[in-house]
Amino acid sequence: MNDYEKIKQELADAKKKIRIMEGRLTAAEEKTRVVAMAQAFLHETKTALSSIYAPIHFSNQYFLPELKNIYQTIEHHLSEIPRKKFLKNCELIDKYLKQILNGAEKIRVMAEFSFGTLDSEEDARNEVYLDFVLDAAKDESRLSGSGCPFIVDMPQDFVVWGNSILLERVFVNLINNAVEAMAQENEKEIRLKCAYQEVDSKQVAYFEFSDNGPGISLDLQDRIFLQGFSTKESGVDKTSRGHGLYMCKEIIEGFHHGEIKVESEPEKGTTFIFWIPLSAQKTIDSNNNRKTKPTILMIEDDEDIRDILKEKLEELGLEVSCARNVEEGIKRIQEKEWKMALVNMRLPSEIYGIDMIKAIRLRWPSTIIVAMSGDRDKDLKQEALAAGAIDYLAKPDDLKMEVFDDKIRSLLQKDAA
Repeated sequence: MNDYEKIKQELADAKKKIRIMEGRLTAAEEKTRVVAMAQAFLHETKTALSSIYAPIHFSNQYFLPELKNIYQTIEHHLSEIPRKKFLKNCELIDKYLKQILNGAEKIRVMAEFSFGTLDSEEDARNEVYLDFVLDAAKDESRLSGSGCPFIVDMPQDFVVWGNSILLERVFVNLINNAVEAMAQENEKEIRLKCAYQEVDSKQVAYFEFSDNGPGISLDLQDRIFLQGFSTKESGVDKTSRGHGLYMCKEIIEGFHHGEIKVESEPEKGTTFIFWIPLSAQKTIDSNNNRKTKPTILMIEDDEDIRDILKEKLEELGLEVSCARNVEEGIKRIQEKEWKMALVNMRLPSEIYGIDMIKAIRLRWPSTIIVAMSGDRDKDLKQEALAAGAIDYLAKPDDLKMEVFDDKIRSLLQKDAA
């Protein structure tokens, strides 16, 4: 090869490398654009959803009960038909508000989870009653009308530590897959076994989800959790295939730090075995009973006060969940009953602390409600007590360590007596 041909070859090689680098640069730019678009989409989604949370929560928890109270004062003036229509419409309003709220929350959680930001949220995991999760999953899945019985073996009040919406998605996917797999079977059956167990020295919620379908061959079992892989027939829309079990694995292992695996033999059915850890603040005994710390909800917008009080409460042996604003507070109220709620009376919102106290008292009559405020207005204290608060803490004096600790202990001891 003479010098001319050598230079020509080097130039060709250089052009090839440039094309490769340009391709990589284009791919990197596209990836950056997709990430930026995903971030923008997530932001816009959360902004749109946040505008409906507070009005719907509060309408459901406060204004609708108030409307019913007003109705009770005038019902004797109404004939039977208008009375029935009014009550029926109240039921429908309540039903549709909850459906809208649940749908909006599912969109938010799945968007956060898909983008990887859900794990950083303080309220991403809570105590979850599994029977509620299963009821929701059965309603949303294709179980109804399939002719397939769903037999559940589960301890009473079986509580797990996790995200209810993500766990619901796991069961929806497993149920749908089982129903589709058994479509041609004469005898269909889905079984779910739940228990508290120890796995690798960890206390966990343990599950076995089984069907009596055609089973999965051994050579496919290692691939069913891969994104895009599907055992369904090619005629099925490709965009809807190969994502369900991949998502289940991400939810169980990636988010809940558990484990999921499959056991199956052709013509002998399939069993998915998975577990998720219990909270570090929970223990289980040999009788599968659970022991939990008293749960405290604190609704406080001041970060410094919130952090200080949270630390104090945890030192008292209490499990604390914090809400930074009205929207988060209303959402927590909806989730479960709390042993105690600490409510800042001057939250920056159109919905006041007084209304929050009323909403908690309506939803959970036995919750110990403590109002907090730096306002020395005696009328405000009386207003809070009249609305349903058990006690009133004045900032900053009543938040001093000895005073605050004694007050919380005293209220909890009185309630337990």
